[in-house]
Amino acid sequence: MRIVVVEDDESLVEILSAFLSELGHKVVGVADNRDKALALAEYSKPDLVLMDVKLGTSFDGVDAALALRERLGIPSMFVTAYADDKVVSQAEKSMPYGYLVKPFERSELDVALKTAEKMIEVHLKIRAEEDTNRKNAEKLELYRQSVLKANYKFINSKKQKLAAELTRNV
Repeated sequence: MRIVVVEDDESLVEILSAFLSELGHKVVGVADNRDKALALAEYSKPDLVLMDVKLGTSFDGVDAALALRERLGIPSMFVTAYADDKVVSQAEKSMPYGYLVKPFERSELDVALKTAEKMIEVHLKIRAEEDTNRKNAEKLELYRQSVLKANYKFINSKKQKLAAELTRNV
């Protein structure tokens, strides 16, 4: 997968980047704050963003993940040291594809990424089916309109013939 890492701890960025590379993923960019994350994701179009909940002194990661989903349709997975109920509840608002608590092992990251990848596949399949359904509905509507027009023309031609016949008989 193509992944953007949003983390303000440089040593963790290096570890994450190494793990991701070893697991066959490509880090397409790194950001250390919300605004950089949004700009980078818009430019690089990653499959997934690994997001820390707390960036600097604020919990901007949740807002960034929500903006990524709403504006760009890009999913996030949180990689964070915060696992208390309040933070997790806040993070859930962005509908993350995973929540990995630091410190973690490479194998835990691997499992979380495989799960996220499967969720992305399912989401893309659903989106494709929705597009197909929308196109079929549009075709059906065009067909319905053409049938109505044909029926209208047919009925009008029958009315005209009947009117002409009635006027002839008068």
